[in-house]
Amino acid sequence: MGMNPTIDHLAIVTEERARYGAMTPGEMRAWTITNATALRLQQLGEDAGLMAKSSGTQFMGYSIDRIMYRDDGALYDCLGDGEGQATPQWNYDGPITPDLWRPPLGEVTPPEPPDPPDPPDPPDPPVPAECPCQDELEAIRQEINRLALEVFGIRGLVTKGLWEAKLAHKWLGTFTGTVGPMTGE
Repeated sequence: MGMNPTIDHLAIVTEERARYGAMTPGEMRAWTITNATALRLQQLGEDAGLMAKSSGTQFMGYSIDRIMYRDDGALYDCLGDGEGQATPQWNYDGPITPDLWRPPLGEVTPPEPPDPPDPPDPPDPPVPAECPCQDELEAIRQEINRLALEVFGIRGLVTKGLWEAKLAHKWLGTFTGTVGPMTGE
């Protein structure tokens, strides 16, 4: 039967290229587009098929970018840069021996577009900088204060008079960094 001149072959190749565009570039994608094009042309009444090819760039023993007609061996290149961009085209490549004609294989389901990647996990909240010995330092400070009060007898200052309290106050203030004026001097 051959090619029907009323069919827009380039439009069919373009539609099949768009349908399988999410596939990874390479021989498999190019062959899938070519196979789907041949199936569509058969559905429209043409005797289109694939070309058997056992060497060079091929996929499963088929040319990745040629549509062939059974009756006259007419060959059409339907993809430019089949392994890469897979640009739709419809270029006559001349006749070839009809015994290389093969029927297209069954319908290939186009892959679903990949799911978008999950958003990244939020960063962990910052850990406040803390001295690993903070608790120990605080315990030491408290012990120094307790010992200073004990050594100078601060507990009994009320009974021993103001002079001793002033002396203890000045010494403790110097030691703890809280020196301040006392009233009554």
